[in-house]
Amino acid sequence: MNEDFHSPNQRYTITLGSYEIKMSHWVAQPYLIRLSDGATLFSLTGDPWSAFTVKWLDEVTVEMKVARYPERLSACSQLLTKLRRQQPTTPSQEHLAR
Repeated sequence: MNEDFHSPNQRYTITLGSYEIKMSHWVAQPYLIRLSDGATLFSLTGDPWSAFTVKWLDEVTVEMKVARYPERLSACSQLLTKLRRQQPTTPSQEHLAR
C-alpha cells in the first residue's frame, strides 16, 4: 500500500511504501522520487524507518518527521532541499542519531 505526497509543482513526490512488520504494526518507508524519470533521489532503506508527517514547504523543500521502528522515541525531522540530479542517498547512522 503506497501513499503519495506531490510537490506543489508536481515534479517530485514522497511515496510512503507501507508494509506490516508485525501483526498490526505498520511502517511507512519514505522515498523521494523525481516524477520526470522515476529516479529515487532519497530513501531510508535498511533499518525500518517510518514517516509520520510529510510537508512540502515549497517546490523543492520537503520536511518529514521519521522514527525508527519499533522504538519511535528516536523520532527526528529530515529536511530535504534544493533537489537536483544526484545518486540515491541514505542517511548515515551517525547523522540519524542526532
